[in-house]
Amino acid sequence: MSVIEIIHTIAKMQSYADQSRGKGSTIVFVPTMGYLHTGEKDAAKIIAAASDLIKSHPETSIDYIAVCNPETLDEVQTIEQPALMALAVKVGTTRLIDNMILKT
Repeated sequence: MSVIEIIHTIAKMQSYADQSRGKGSTIVFVPTMGYLHTGEKDAAKIIAAASDLIKSHPETSIDYIAVCNPETLDEVQTIEQPALMALAVKVGTTRLIDNMILKT
């Protein structure tokens, strides 16, 4: 049985990353917020950039990536107000699910 650990702090993430690297594991971070800081508001372009980065690691496969309204979960085309980016990615046999609020 797998145990899912939820990480709430940067210090804990750094510790986890150090331990994982010590075991030879690969860790992938998706720099989505960088696209917003450059002024990009097209959800499809942000999803494509995240997808391209994830796919560049052969041990990954994407189940889904979506940008949607955080209250209704309707997909959005243009990020004009805070939006929810949700994704599920398999790294090897592990399925990782994450979401974050994208702020304009």
